[in-house]
This record gives sequence, structure tokens and C-alpha cells, in this order.
Amino acid sequence: MTVKITKPEINIREKLTELDYAHVPYEKMPSGSIIDQKVVRRQGDISTTTSGVYVDVLSFKFAPKSLNSRLEFFMNMSVGAEANVGHLWRIVNVTDGVELERTGWHINGDTSADALDTRVSWYHLHDPNSLEEKQYTLQGYKNSTSGRVWFHTYGSSASSFFGVREIKDGMGSSISSLV
Repeated sequence: MTVKITKPEINIREKLTELDYAHVPYEKMPSGSIIDQKVVRRQGDISTTTSGVYVDVLSFKFAPKSLNSRLEFFMNMSVGAEANVGHLWRIVNVTDGVELERTGWHINGDTSADALDTRVSWYHLHDPNSLEEKQYTLQGYKNSTSGRVWFHTYGSSASSFFGVREIKDGMGSSISSLV
């Protein structure tokens, strides 16, 4: 018995022109892919001498594209402080009124300098379990000593930034698989 199979002709050149190389659907991207990113920059000084108050430094709104995404928040700041003045940072989900994470204290122990020796860099992983748009804010906090802290310093000659990367299926991945 002979079986005859027929299939429609396909013009490969025509099919290739139908493909949209500028956009890969999120659901087709492999786990661990960065599917979205947002970064905000600061180039204007912001400082305080007031103790015990959180100061909004940088902020943005962000909505994940996938329910199982992990968000990787990151910041890198040009910071200054007078001698023995300390500060810390925190990330707040302002929409829900929830602190996501905070750093430890950074203290300028150099009595002859008003800037920290290095920039402050930090990141935090968060699983939002939601597709809702949220407002995220990076805040600075000054310790109770007298003096000034610059949460961004050196004006337009330096740039500080705060951002987020959305990692596809990051909730199901170990942290080591994302590095």
C-alpha cells in the first residue's frame, strides 16, 4: 500500500520577512532572561542635616510583565558626608507602604574629607507576585550626629542611579543561577 503525503508549499523567503526580530514574546524567552529594565538617574545634589528622617532620593513606577518574575533592584550613588556622619539606604514600595530592604550604616570616619572614599553600590532581589504597577523609592537616612550627608553629591559632574531588572521566572530560580 502506497501512502501519498501532500503539504502546502512554503516560501521560506516570505516566512522570514514575516518574522519580527525587534520583539521576542516574553513567554518565549528562556527562564533567567532580563525581560524589562528601568533606570533613573540623579545629577543634582540632595543633602540634609536633619536626623531621623527618610529623604526620597530617586523614584519610579514599574509593572512586571510576568507573574513569576523576580525583580532585581540596584543602585550606585555618589555620596558625601561630614566627619563621623553616617547614613543608610532603603527601598520602599510606596504604593503598598512596605519597606523592601535596607542597608547597614555607612560612616565617614575621615575627619579631613567630606566624601566617602567609594561610591555606594547595592542590590536587592524581590518577588512581587503581582503584575500591578507599583511606585518604588530609594530613600536615604542620616544618623543622629550633627553634620551633613549628601545622598548625591558633586552635582552634574557625577551621576547616581537607581533601577530595576525584571528576570523571567526568577522566583523559581536559585540566586546562584542568576549570577
